[in-house]
Amino acid sequence: MTQKLTAAQKEYLRSQLQYDHNDDPPPPNTLAVHQIQHELIYSTVQNYAAQTDVHMLDVGCGWGDFSNKLDPLLKSYVGIEPSPVELGRFTKRPNRYTVRGVGEYMDFLKDQSRNFILLNSVLDHCFDWKRAFANCLRVLAPGGLMIISMENSQKLIVRLKHLLGRPHVHIGHMEFFGYDDTRKMLEPEFKVLESRTIGFLYGMHAVTKKVPLPVGPLRLVNRMANGFFRVASPAGGHIFFISAVRAGKLPVPGNFAAPFRCPKCMADMTFGIPACPACGFKPSYGANGYFDSVPLNADVKAALA
Repeated sequence: MTQKLTAAQKEYLRSQLQYDHNDDPPPPNTLAVHQIQHELIYSTVQNYAAQTDVHMLDVGCGWGDFSNKLDPLLKSYVGIEPSPVELGRFTKRPNRYTVRGVGEYMDFLKDQSRNFILLNSVLDHCFDWKRAFANCLRVLAPGGLMIISMENSQKLIVRLKHLLGRPHVHIGHMEFFGYDDTRKMLEPEFKVLESRTIGFLYGMHAVTKKVPLPVGPLRLVNRMANGFFRVASPAGGHIFFISAVRAGKLPVPGNFAAPFRCPKCMADMTFGIPACPACGFKPSYGANGYFDSVPLNADVKAALA
């Protein structure tokens, strides 16, 4: 299934297909906030791993920072990332599989084949977030964990601009999600475990671009600000974090052992094989061993033309 992309969608997708996180390193305060965000993710997965083996899907996996951080907690891992530059930096491990592609197209994964999906700064980067989210719902098993975390459209600085009649441009993103709307989106099928916003020191992002303050003290100051504003303005942080478990009972663990299927005929397919045994489809693999799904999707290929 394809769709006709707008010029803006094509241009944005083109940038994602060539992305390199080293081109725009975050200033120290942003890095401090991200470290707090990553601690929340790790703690949530650690608690979930105490109950069951974790079979992760990491949409927008980048160079594999969460594959590295969460490795002791994971039974298996599938990472999807549009940029071959980022995938080329991935650390290879057993039961770790990487795919060049986008969340809008995940025909290569079976229904209910993962019990944990991480969407960290992902949905606002999708050219069609509804399709990407629908794919995640198809792939996530009942009883599975989902974590959604990204920049928050309800952050205080945006609300202040609106009060002053000034527009806010969400630079470098296709969508802008709010904490309350995202919670509401999950409520029909999920039980929310934890939700909060973090990162209230807005001016410090610009300040630390010019003055490279140490990250450790900034992390402490951000924690103090988070504690205060969690009472004063709980939905007003720069980043929101929501963890939720899908309604229903987890399937038996063996269901997650072989998550891949042929994107042409939908028959079971082992990652890395030269051809589908059922229909003869020949997967394409990149230099670092990732499965390249880009050639299968006309609109994604068009963005590279």
